[in-house]
Amino acid sequence: MVLHAGWPIRLVTLDTTQRTLLKRELVEELARGGSPVTSLIKRMFDYYCDIFGHAQRLNAVQMHDPLCLAAAFRPDLITWEEAYVDVELNGTLTLGETVGYFRVPGRPFPYTPNVLASTAVDSDGFIQLYLKRIRATFA
Repeated sequence: MVLHAGWPIRLVTLDTTQRTLLKRELVEELARGGSPVTSLIKRMFDYYCDIFGHAQRLNAVQMHDPLCLAAAFRPDLITWEEAYVDVELNGTLTLGETVGYFRVPGRPFPYTPNVLASTAVDSDGFIQLYLKRIRATFA
């Protein structure tokens, strides 16, 4: 219902958020300030990478939620494309899956776009913005 309500929607896709990696060395640098919040960020990061991500040898975390928040006040960090997005309600393998259709040059597009979907991100710019905001607020 939300996707078809007629509201202007910016949809930050999972494949875009997976490109925003906060690396261990940046978290360690952030935590050197000694604030309770940055210490908590480091403890959460360490748990995620060392316990949850040990088998995959993770040394960074994907910044899913922070990028979505940044999209609200810094949409310029993201490349947006019009798309038609819907939720599959009938498929046996895709039930509940969000499916997006993008324009392909030279092909007819049978849908009316209902979202601006993220297709790329300035990862470095976003990570620097995140670190700057955390330092300014909790250092």
